[in-house]
Amino acid sequence: MNWREHDRLLHLIQFRSGKRFGVASAILAISYLSCVSIADAGVAVSPLQQQIEVKPGRQAEFTISLNNVRRSQQQKPQMLRLEVVDFSVSLDGTLAFGEGQGGERSAVKWTTLDTNELTLAPGESRRIKGKISAPFSADGDYWCAVMMNHVTPKSDEGVNVALRTACGVFIRVARRNYLGRLAIENSEMSLPQIELEDNMTSPRVNSENEQPTSGEDLGGGLRVFADVTNEGCVSCTASGTASIYSDSWRRVAFIPMHSRRRRILPGHTRRFTGAMSAPLPPGDYTLRFTFASDSGRSRTAMKETRFQVNAAMARQWKEHCKRTEVSSLLVEPGKLQRDLTAGRYSPVFLSVSNGNPSTLRVRCRLVADSVPAEWIQASPTDFTLAPGMRRSIVCHIRIPKTADPGKYEGIILIESESAGLVEQSVTKTRKIPVSISVSPMSVPIVMGETIL
Repeated sequence: MNWREHDRLLHLIQFRSGKRFGVASAILAISYLSCVSIADAGVAVSPLQQQIEVKPGRQAEFTISLNNVRRSQQQKPQMLRLEVVDFSVSLDGTLAFGEGQGGERSAVKWTTLDTNELTLAPGESRRIKGKISAPFSADGDYWCAVMMNHVTPKSDEGVNVALRTACGVFIRVARRNYLGRLAIENSEMSLPQIELEDNMTSPRVNSENEQPTSGEDLGGGLRVFADVTNEGCVSCTASGTASIYSDSWRRVAFIPMHSRRRRILPGHTRRFTGAMSAPLPPGDYTLRFTFASDSGRSRTAMKETRFQVNAAMARQWKEHCKRTEVSSLLVEPGKLQRDLTAGRYSPVFLSVSNGNPSTLRVRCRLVADSVPAEWIQASPTDFTLAPGMRRSIVCHIRIPKTADPGKYEGIILIESESAGLVEQSVTKTRKIPVSISVSPMSVPIVMGETIL
């Protein structure tokens, strides 16, 4: 991991103190980071997400590993205060921590820790044990977070910043086989306002944690959104598409739907958005939203609305689209190279940006050549990007201890499909060469009782 990526991760897991822990939109660690987080105070936390299954009326345990990565003896010990808190996720995917945020499915009262305060010396590691005591009446998914507060001396001058790192605890009290229940609570669409956007430029690229770009940056096209509610008692990861049908019920266009967080907790609602710059010919149309769980164990939720495109709008829309064509997919870096020792693990980041005024669906897969397929695992492998949005793909490279020294090569394929007309649909592919040089593990030389 380079320092730029390291600093980016630090930014994700830190936020300023507030009366109710503030609106912690920066703590994306609960859903997106699966490795180890390192706060500025030098404490690494692993894992950042606990998935626990427990039977009704029974108990289950979990552990959290804490490591003070500051190893110099000149560094001061780091004191931590731990507490179990509620959290909720808003319509746009923002996290909020504090009392009452968990609602009826809060697991705060079920969760206990074996310590609530500890001090880590430089280089010291500790494992904190937690216990879940599920009531007999519980059924489905519940959640809370273990908040680790970094205690630092307060200064009378300047600004005091309280650093906190959260570990999400997701609990399933399993009684039966669960079926996801998604419902579309609200949906809207807006046709292009061409006359207001004649000076539109290419959409700026936002980081993966920012909101989609403003309406003026969406290219004067069709814009849609749908609010999807999880009416079941277990969480699910939702995916959706907005399809456009002609008056004769021929599918003429499609729009992949995007959300900052596709995982929806029970009782929560998430907003999905989509944009299409490709012009429609004059006619009467039906817009159908379709959403389902990625697990396949859910009923499909659908909602329809009708609209019309007149001749004048179709003509202006087509002319505007010709003037605003831009590149659809940007991937950095253009190749991956790593020199690793057998037995090593290294995360590598690919930045994927949507420079198109339409929503983009992206798929990622490894085409193995000499590099074994099991050495590289990409996450995520299937996602959507709103116009002007950027997201990182983490390529987890794990070299077995038994790997032979040498050079291994392969290709990571990044495939994208933009919202648009079905008859003009084209899957674009970027090939990212992968080159891994493996050196043998260093073995200590033993002479008598001395290890050199």
